[in-house]
Amino acid sequence: MYGQQIGPVKRVISKIIIGGALKNVDLLGVRDKKSIKEAMLLGVDSANVFYSGDEGAYLTPSADEVAINFLMEAGVPKEFIAVHFRIDENCPFERYIDNYVGLIGKICQDLHINNIVLIPMSYSKNDTDDLAAIKLLEKKLKQVAFILDIGPKPDLTKAILKKASFAVGLANHFCIFSLSVGTPTVGVFATEYMKQKLSGIKEAYTGFECLSVAKFTDTDPKINQLLQSIKHGNAHVCFRHSSNEFGKPDGYNNLAKVVS
Repeated sequence: MYGQQIGPVKRVISKIIIGGALKNVDLLGVRDKKSIKEAMLLGVDSANVFYSGDEGAYLTPSADEVAINFLMEAGVPKEFIAVHFRIDENCPFERYIDNYVGLIGKICQDLHINNIVLIPMSYSKNDTDDLAAIKLLEKKLKQVAFILDIGPKPDLTKAILKKASFAVGLANHFCIFSLSVGTPTVGVFATEYMKQKLSGIKEAYTGFECLSVAKFTDTDPKINQLLQSIKHGNAHVCFRHSSNEFGKPDGYNNLAKVVS
């Protein structure tokens, strides 16, 4: 197993069940440092746990010209901010949608960009997927918004995020995709589960901030510092951990050797 998140696990019965499932794991790659501690507390041998990072970082994006053509056909201007939105159990943003709209508005104002590209990351046949949530968000935005119904094409999604001036989103893979192609990003969470995901990303990348949507204010120093660095051309996204290839930590290389 690799690219896993372990926890947060709080209930005793959950610890027993998950610990039992993991006790015979020969190799476990996790996407954040907290998961290493959680796995060991659940009984996984420390020699079998590696920090592998998230597999979304290793995906090769589509060619630049594919993304450029897609954006041109959709009528998207050259400068835009990429935005993701979702409403589900782990992202209960129904009651926080106005806070999120406020954050997007601040980013647009500070960066002098008035074009928003709304990008779904999850698709389903019912009305609970990202596209349904994004349509709700669009109605509240004051900026010019474009909904890109890309479909399940992660390589194209990643190439489009590469063209964005900035990205703000809720989903782990939205943030991983954008950062791994060099786009400064803000991740927003409303639950402890998503806080662990996004905090793990912050451990791994520069050019990223994460914050609680419930505590967002226009004067948030972390967001202001990131936006200022973008305006001055100093916002450089890079992987914090030693690696031979961008986005792949040493633990991933260890995993590759064991698997092969």
